[in-house]
Amino acid sequence: RPAGGLLRMPAEAGNAPTAWMAYVTVADLPAAVAKAKALGAHVFKDVTDLPMGRFAIITDTAGAALGLWEFANKG
Repeated sequence: RPAGGLLRMPAEAGNAPTAWMAYVTVADLPAAVAKAKALGAHVFKDVTDLPMGRFAIITDTAGAALGLWEFANKG
């Protein structure tokens, strides 16, 4: 299902530049992260829980970032 959202930059982001990030939804976040890692991706931010779901951020071998998202309520 289509979704979108905005968040404030967290304090731990430090001086990271403001940016847009694409996320794709996955059915099983830990499995998706493991597969990406096995295919050569770097796990930039490991699985992190939020009230509305959980996410991880990976980068490919060229450094391009992609967010992976798993909704808390899959119904």
